[in-house]
Amino acid sequence: MANRLAVVNRTAAISATVLELPPGPADAPDVPVAVLHDRRTASAGEGLVVAFRGRARTRTFGSATAGVPTGTVTHELLDGSALVITVSVAVDRQGREYAEAIAPDEPRTGIDPIRTAVRWLSSCR
Repeated sequence: MANRLAVVNRTAAISATVLELPPGPADAPDVPVAVLHDRRTASAGEGLVVAFRGRARTRTFGSATAGVPTGTVTHELLDGSALVITVSVAVDRQGREYAEAIAPDEPRTGIDPIRTAVRWLSSCR
């Protein structure tokens, strides 16, 4: 089964662009993956978070991302200001769209999220 990467483009006549990627060892479904993120995780970093969403044996740790997992187009206006328009949002492997901050599976508590992630990875044997 091929891996799929989808980007929903709100300005295009086609509602979604889907790239079919050949299956490969990089997906390694039996390998647990811990993804850490916080408010400094933005844009392409959020795309990475979304890429792992819905993957078996994967958990996210930390706090909500910056909230910009989108593609934008900037139009300069005559007065020198700019208008930034969101034209695409990230879409995970289940087809869920992400257009704002992404909350982790394991929110940061009083314990360092790295320790929490390591503890979870250690339990995945």
